[in-house]
Amino acid sequence: MLSRQSGGGYTGSIILSSGGSIGVPSLSYNDLYEKTTEFSKWRNLLDLHVLDLREDVEKHIENIRRSLFNAGDNVIGVLLRGTDYISRKLYNHAIQPPIELAMTTVYQKAKEWGCNKIFLATEDKSFVEAFKSIFGNQVVTVPKVYTDFRANNGISHAMYVNDRENDYYLKGLEYLTEMVILSKCENVVMGRTSGTAGVNMMSKGFKNKYYFFLGRYGVVGEL
Repeated sequence: MLSRQSGGGYTGSIILSSGGSIGVPSLSYNDLYEKTTEFSKWRNLLDLHVLDLREDVEKHIENIRRSLFNAGDNVIGVLLRGTDYISRKLYNHAIQPPIELAMTTVYQKAKEWGCNKIFLATEDKSFVEAFKSIFGNQVVTVPKVYTDFRANNGISHAMYVNDRENDYYLKGLEYLTEMVILSKCENVVMGRTSGTAGVNMMSKGFKNKYYFFLGRYGVVGEL
């Protein structure tokens, strides 16, 4: 059980990053809970090896996944968009959960599902800090460069350029690594984003899953 402590996508040989869309399924309740046929169509593409990972990329991701978890871990995968998304409130985009709501929900679901480890996928440095301040070393993340939106005036993660060679490629690889690892978790709690649709598409099925349906920015009465 968890305890409280005190105190891009990939197609062919191209890693997609920073902007654009590959036409992932929509983010409706029925789609994410697989009450439509759209996700089945996408999974058929995976079964046909139309969207295979390159071998070296797949090996890289699997090595990271194995380094994060121990045999017998019951992992809850968590996908949260950062505060830049929340602060910009883009019209008709799905409303993302505040960090307090996200952490409370993860704690409740992890307890309900008997999870002992949290895999957190986010681009926001402040979210990682918040989760680790509450859950400590029960939180694991991929090795990556996070964006501190507090220090960068809310600039989006995609637009922020880190001082390293091949930054766009590496950001795409880091994002893809998170999405693939999430797809292999048995339990997930996720905000609604295109990444969520991609994770659900790649998954062979989750034992337990929970999505935040909080409406859409600027739209009344529509989930």
